[in-house]
Amino acid sequence: MIHGNAKLAQKEEVCTIVKENLFFCDIFVIKVSGYLTSHLLLSLPSPKAEKEFEEKLLFICKHDAQGAMGFILNQTLVGISLTDLIQQTEGGIESGGDTLLRDPPIFWGGPAEIDRGFVLHSMDYKSDQTISVDEQYGITANLDILKNIIHGKEPPNDYAVFLGYSAWKAGQLEKEVARHAWLPIPATHALIFQVSPEEKWEKAFHQLESSSMYFSPTQGRA
Repeated sequence: MIHGNAKLAQKEEVCTIVKENLFFCDIFVIKVSGYLTSHLLLSLPSPKAEKEFEEKLLFICKHDAQGAMGFILNQTLVGISLTDLIQQTEGGIESGGDTLLRDPPIFWGGPAEIDRGFVLHSMDYKSDQTISVDEQYGITANLDILKNIIHGKEPPNDYAVFLGYSAWKAGQLEKEVARHAWLPIPATHALIFQVSPEEKWEKAFHQLESSSMYFSPTQGRA
């Protein structure tokens, strides 16, 4: 984890990369056919940035001509657990049922529909209500998957539980990327599910730095 002056220096380094590579985002978007479904967005420091999206890493689960939807991967909710969430639903947890084996944290997916729950997970789990994201990840939003997780009954190997999501209107995300509010980077299973929330933004930045999509100030210029 980076703190104090080191963290400030890292922010400045990110800004320098953007300023020296003003064509970076445009080239990346073109290489993914214009849309960023199943990619990550790395937020960048900006005076105009919304406070709730500072140092955030998002997974984009849908992006098309109508807009975009995604989840914030590195902000957990304090004071609420998965057990609490299920107890508040109509079905609840049956008394005298199986032992609760897991009680993972709940993530704040974004400001849209914060009363709705979603599970982003690996594709080893699939139900009739699972939505596939580029056949790499699944999104399921029902009580069954939550109960499977806490009881350890054939849950997905990897998952993250969210309340709410982040949404963009048609063309909005493209404009934000163009003005360098976000840097899009390829998603990895580890960044989404295995890296701790506190380290995700930093790890994503270092992935960007070492990625083949990174362009040095002199690369690609005449």
